[in-house]
Amino acid sequence: MEDLHAEARAIAEETGTKPPGPETQTFRVSAVGRRAGQRRDHARRQTVSRQEQTLKLMTRTIEALINAPLIAIAISLAIGACTEQPPADAVRQKFRDAAAARQKAEQGDAEAQYRLAKLYFSGLGVPEDYNEAAKWMKSAAEQGHALAQFNLGEFYVNGWGVPGNHTEGLKWMKRAAEQGEVLAQLRLGYAYQHGYRAPQDYGEAVKWYMKAAEQGDRTAQMELQEIYKHWKGP
Repeated sequence: MEDLHAEARAIAEETGTKPPGPETQTFRVSAVGRRAGQRRDHARRQTVSRQEQTLKLMTRTIEALINAPLIAIAISLAIGACTEQPPADAVRQKFRDAAAARQKAEQGDAEAQYRLAKLYFSGLGVPEDYNEAAKWMKSAAEQGHALAQFNLGEFYVNGWGVPGNHTEGLKWMKRAAEQGEVLAQLRLGYAYQHGYRAPQDYGEAVKWYMKAAEQGDRTAQMELQEIYKHWKGP
């Protein structure tokens, strides 16, 4: 109550009204009520503004993800890099996985080489090391491991552990795509459709999207529909 009296007196002084007494009881209540209402309205407007800003940010983020190159999707699926700190048990398991993978990798096992490359890329069970990741990914790719070929292509395109070389990257992606690897087919389709680190070529884009679509991939089917809206073929 003392706070209300003090605020009422301050309002009276600002407006030239005499200090509140018995005869100004009505003024005190209404003025303080208005001031409190104004504060609530201001807080409500700030909350709405923050919500609108958050919604705009979320919308921009979603749009960016929708329009982002397939590299983001491909790497999250194929490389499997982890952005959250795993539990202690999971860390110990990754160390065991790394030791087992290294033993088999050194014996020439392509799948183990691929798994070891992923561990070096993500820094799970071993120190993060793109050079080691590229080394083992290439060893697996040279043995015909399709996912390793696809990822090695990404390594070359992005310069991860190897000198950046788009031509070399596309070469390895095509090897994977020719083996039926859908991720590689999608990546090539996107690259040629949008001219992303490759010459824009709708014919090549359709070729690779078709191969993925024939395997039932919905993304490829939708991208083909989008291309045919603007391109009628050679």
